[in-house]
Amino acid sequence: MKSFLMMNVLFGALPCVLLNLLQDMNSGNDYDDDDETSVPPSPPNIPPENPSRDLCKDPLTFDAVTSLRGEKFFFKHSLYLRKSPFRKEIKNVPISTFWPTLESGMDAAYEVENLVYFIKGENYWAFYANIEEPGYPKSIHSLGFPEYVKKIDAAVYEENSRKIYFFSGNKYWTYDEAANVMEQGPKLIETDFPGIGTQLDAAFEHAGKLYFFSGPENVEFDIKHKRVTKKMKNNVWFGCV
Repeated sequence: MKSFLMMNVLFGALPCVLLNLLQDMNSGNDYDDDDETSVPPSPPNIPPENPSRDLCKDPLTFDAVTSLRGEKFFFKHSLYLRKSPFRKEIKNVPISTFWPTLESGMDAAYEVENLVYFIKGENYWAFYANIEEPGYPKSIHSLGFPEYVKKIDAAVYEENSRKIYFFSGNKYWTYDEAANVMEQGPKLIETDFPGIGTQLDAAFEHAGKLYFFSGPENVEFDIKHKRVTKKMKNNVWFGCV
């Protein structure tokens, strides 16, 4: 009972989802490790058939959001919500069950070619699924950030350009993944990403659009035309209307 109450406090009022979690943990089905590396990503506007009323009732905020092998992972404190195009239910799982070496409270996360990266403070980790890559964690300064950067608010990989965008405060940096080099910067967020704000919590890319999360809302951003194309509540991603 104590562990149930602690998880409920950490993530907010999600009792139904947490009950499903405890049932999954008791049955040993924390993660279905079938081969999903070639599965196409799920469309953003196709909701699950039965979204939890608790997910729809209360405002949702996240520490980090990323894709992984066609699924979406939404991180908050020591838990993550897992949205899959292959399952109706939304799973809410302790981070440690799948990434046991990670700490809670991620600052940012992003996926690059089946590797998922997590950032917390001045360190970052790389994983293939749940297998930590050799040599990690590493300092974010090894990527080319100046020493005064102590925290990354959000990060997103833009597949067409093969660029990673890192956001911190009112500035952003661009890392060229193809050349493995940080481009000259930083630049002001408002210059190239007008309308997304400067208090970002998370970001990810889907179907050629970037999504930026701030508080209980997120915006869809067209990077080609440099404009916001949609604004919505975070729980829209879980089939809520």
